[in-house]
Amino acid sequence: MQQFRHPTTEGPHLPIRPRSAQAQVRAAARALTAGRCKLSTGLLVAVVLGPGLFGIASASGGLRPSSSGAAHGSLATAAAGSGSATATTAALTLYKPIVGMAAGPNGGGYWLVASDGGIFSFGDAAFHGSLGAMTLNKPIVGMAAGPNGGGYWLVASDGGIFSFGDAAFHGSLGAMTLNKPIVGMAAGPNGGGYWLVASDGGIFAFGDAQFHGSLGAMTLNKPIVGMAATPDGGGYWLVASDGGIFAFGDAQFHGSLGSQVPSAPIIDMSATAKGSGYTLAGSDGAAYGFPTTTSAGPAAGGTAFGLSVPALQGDSATQQSAAYANMSSIGLRWVRIDANWSVVQAGGPLSYDWTALDQSVSAIRAAGMNVDMTIDYAPAWARAADATGKAYGQPASAAAFATFAGQVAAHYGPDGVSTYEIWNEPNLQEYFEPAPDPSFYTTMLRDSYAAIKSVQPASTVLSGGLAPAASDGVNINAVDFLTSMYADGAAGSFDDLGYHAYSYPALPDTYETWSGWSQMDQTSPSLRGVMTANGDSGKQIWITEAGAPSAGPSGVGTAAQAEAATEAIQGARNASWIGALFFYTYQDSATDPDYFGLIDGSGVPKQAWTAVAAALG
Repeated sequence: MQQFRHPTTEGPHLPIRPRSAQAQVRAAARALTAGRCKLSTGLLVAVVLGPGLFGIASASGGLRPSSSGAAHGSLATAAAGSGSATATTAALTLYKPIVGMAAGPNGGGYWLVASDGGIFSFGDAAFHGSLGAMTLNKPIVGMAAGPNGGGYWLVASDGGIFSFGDAAFHGSLGAMTLNKPIVGMAAGPNGGGYWLVASDGGIFAFGDAQFHGSLGAMTLNKPIVGMAATPDGGGYWLVASDGGIFAFGDAQFHGSLGSQVPSAPIIDMSATAKGSGYTLAGSDGAAYGFPTTTSAGPAAGGTAFGLSVPALQGDSATQQSAAYANMSSIGLRWVRIDANWSVVQAGGPLSYDWTALDQSVSAIRAAGMNVDMTIDYAPAWARAADATGKAYGQPASAAAFATFAGQVAAHYGPDGVSTYEIWNEPNLQEYFEPAPDPSFYTTMLRDSYAAIKSVQPASTVLSGGLAPAASDGVNINAVDFLTSMYADGAAGSFDDLGYHAYSYPALPDTYETWSGWSQMDQTSPSLRGVMTANGDSGKQIWITEAGAPSAGPSGVGTAAQAEAATEAIQGARNASWIGALFFYTYQDSATDPDYFGLIDGSGVPKQAWTAVAAALG
């Protein structure tokens, strides 16, 4: 869907000024009782978040503040209305339900709007006019306030705009035929423009409000029901009735309800004053704040700590849920899993089986954890001809792989997944049969980056975790591979670098030229040196695998495994350029262990588990 700027001078969309009767309403509305109010009966229809204020309005005009907000009055205690209610001695009888709400600039008041355009002002929110007895073509569905509280806009489901006070009219959808009705609006930071959003995710920008993207032709699980803009107007969020979040421009994804089923449909959202989070409102009064208290990661201001657990994906739903809850209990907040192309599309290019992956994502999100989704491994029908029979063969077509990557983002973005890693260890022959190919991999990365960003612009795309191997004619050293990637045009096609910083049998703090930990920034050349030389010093390294085996042919012992984990966490915290640290893995296999697990095959925690718990506090 394209950006539209459709100014109109038709009567119903011109600014409408208060009449004398409305002035009386203003006086009555401002005389409403202030104080905390219980939620009135009725469907919740609006949420607003201002400085120190968060409240949810119901269709009956009830207002419930949050613990940090103040209710400045509700229609349950009012004695007069604005033309959409009848005065009584106890409360207002509404002719039409409340459908929207907006806060004043300092949190000292707010407005409610009814579907007939009636306005109710509370606290220090001034009444600037309403639609009174005007006959509307379509009902009002939302409102937005100007930056100084001196005016507001109302929007109808057909895209009609009504401006009041000092809120300038910047255009409306006029007589345009819409595919889906308008369901909400958001104003720019200086009042110079606004956006309208339709239920299919279409965006319409007016005035100086910039178009940052829309959901286009994406098939949605549930309709869009609201939007919110970032403080600088450089982006916006859309919210669906199932709690799915879509971020555009500079709007950061802070989480969504994912596979969590809300107790009642989501009906609106509002952003914090600094744009560092948002709140979703359910029609039953439930409020869902993001980022959640369990969220942790670079976006929340620190290093992301998690586990890489591909084997766990084969366990039952009950086993997975128990494992993720166990991880979360010691402070791990991220999980790295595979979006295995050869599983999802095993039956051919038109077949899709998301069942197993859906189960994993649902369990992870239910545990309050975040997902690094590694998109990898071509199905037999899509593998390179000389990789026939190889489970980890490279794809025959970079474009076909990128198409799948975009489908993964479209499928799991609404579930709260926003980090995608492109392949696993592409510098090793074992995982990129018939042989590592930096040029072809870079094409895969570039095409996949574009495909993912086209459907989830605010996502984080990682390059595939490189392994610390030697260049021996079979495998390619990670530093050499990265150098070739830049030579082949990888710059601009990944947000952060994926890497596997294995150092065993040495500890991470022990310098060795062959050590994966040392090769990040201590050797010459190093990964950081190559990144800096190519203008990417501002990007981070995500260590998506690290650890050591406690036993087996290369085993270091349980004590050394624990010490290595402690050093790795400390080192990651001390290096601002390390964005994440994932240990491989959760638990040893009971039948064919590689001994990297923090828990042994019988379910008993090793010393490393205790060490990680202690290091994460």
